Amino acid sequence: MRGHRRGFQGNSSLSAAEKTFKRFHHKEPTTGAFPFHLSSNASFLLPASVKWPRYVKPVGPALRVLYESDKWNPAGKTVEYYHDHGKGVIFYEPSKAPAQEFPHRFPKEVSLIGKHIGHVAESEVGDILEGIVTGNNILVSSPDGWVSDTRPNKVFLAIINLDGGGVEGLIAGGNLRITSHGIEG
Repeated sequence: MRGHRRGFQGNSSLSAAEKTFKRFHHKEPTTGAFPFHLSSNASFLLPASVKWPRYVKPVGPALRVLYESDKWNPAGKTVEYYHDHGKGVIFYEPSKAPAQEFPHRFPKEVSLIGKHIGHVAESEVGDILEGIVTGNNILVSSPDGWVSDTRPNKVFLAIINLDGGGVEGLIAGGNLRITSHGIEG
């Protein structure tokens, strides 16, 4: 269908989010996952209080993301992970001023990666910027966390503050994708 982007419209995005969750966590979406042990649906539907930013400001290259997850483990048995990003992956911050539009369409459904612990980025002038996160923050991916030759650069990660802070950061670009091995690219 011309103009249709699988994974980003209607009910297909929930299905895509569930497939990404299953691929990443090696468990059925109905199993639940940290930090949502009691509500599996919370893994895929963003709370109404979370609003995607209209504009973003590129901070610079995303170097590393740190998260806690129960992927590959029973629900609740968590491990801390880090992922070093490859070339071309950019860290963005929400911006109220018209800086630039985010290069991806924002979905209503996302796939849970885990609890966000922190991130490292490089500023445009070469300074290393570390973000250590406290509070109720999660790391999610766009519904279809897979990149193909026909749909390159459609995957992003988002840092969501569930205590009312909304979107705190976005990571996109390069060959970023979610596989059964974890975050890649």
